Amino acid sequence: MPRRNQFQAVLCSFLLLCLPATGFAHSWRTWDAEDNRFDSYSLGVQVDAQGLVWVDHGSARPLSIIDGYRIRRVEVPSTGEGGLEVGADEAWVLDRRGVQRFSQERWKLYKIPEIAKLGPDARSHLRLVSVARGRVVIVKAE
Repeated sequence: MPRRNQFQAVLCSFLLLCLPATGFAHSWRTWDAEDNRFDSYSLGVQVDAQGLVWVDHGSARPLSIIDGYRIRRVEVPSTGEGGLEVGADEAWVLDRRGVQRFSQERWKLYKIPEIAKLGPDARSHLRLVSVARGRVVIVKAE
């Protein structure tokens, strides 16, 4: 056995034997509907600049925000169609009239006539990308 493979085998054996003794193996936390998460189905998961975990449940709304200790629910406006994008202290979702921005505990609609003209099938190909605080780019996925 080459020297490098021997080292890798010894390292893997060490990790497998020693990590459970340190408690590392038991540090995982799982969340489901019983933990106050709205739905066990998750369409997307993103982490913001503050370390909060945002979970998009697709058509099952609201969004879940996990801070490591508890789960907070954020209602999405009824016209929100998904496409969650998390930026610095804010979140964005696609809307049939444009985009909605969640900041300072409330949603604000930014109307975009080009999006309002699209049908649901065409809007389903749009993706949001947060590029700076208060700015999002809309990309058409092909």
